[in-house]
Amino acid sequence: ECISFDGEHESHASGDRTQLVGNEIKLNPPQPPAPQLSPSRQAALEYSEKWAEGFNPDYESLGGGDLDCTNFASQVMRAGGFGDVGNGIDDWRRGDSDDWYYQNDGLIFPHNTSSTTWTLAKESHNFVTQHSGRGEIVGVVPTPSRDGLDPLAPSRAGLLPGDLNYYKDADGNINHVAVYAGQTMMNGVPTDVINQHSGGVKLHGDWMPDSAEYTQAPAQVEFVHLRYPGE
Repeated sequence: ECISFDGEHESHASGDRTQLVGNEIKLNPPQPPAPQLSPSRQAALEYSEKWAEGFNPDYESLGGGDLDCTNFASQVMRAGGFGDVGNGIDDWRRGDSDDWYYQNDGLIFPHNTSSTTWTLAKESHNFVTQHSGRGEIVGVVPTPSRDGLDPLAPSRAGLLPGDLNYYKDADGNINHVAVYAGQTMMNGVPTDVINQHSGGVKLHGDWMPDSAEYTQAPAQVEFVHLRYPGE
């Protein structure tokens, strides 16, 4: 399952600009220069920008797109140079916690095109932070309400564009993931934004959840910093 952002906080003002690594953009109020992204991270970010509002035909669209959040995040990581681990032959149960793959071609085990770590948010989170060494949790923000959340919490925690936000719902389950994309001005306030495949805003929506499912205790957001190849 994936989170739904209603879209009321999306900004389309002509003066809004997104601050991405490698592209220093002056905001009002002034922001520090954007950090320089590695080539692999830049490639991941560019993929998320290109496909946030569309579907790469090389991949299946899960749930008509509304259940596609983890599939999209995995595509972003692959675009950034992370290699597949395992395949549908050795992971016949589809549930090995240390495998991560999507088989676009070649020999495919029936009904096992992808690993659960590729398509499910909780399994993705555990693979990235516990079983692969690819990322680490650098911050956690409880979201019992949207009120009072820091618009810049992800970047203050140390996220760079191409990193991930994992969303835990009111039942304590991680059910959504989004790609951190940088900063933009929203209603005159510098705000960290995300790219995602889900209902509502997909490109440059703010990182803060709207729906009741993700704004009741013990809901929270975990900020995960990835170590892209070459970093």
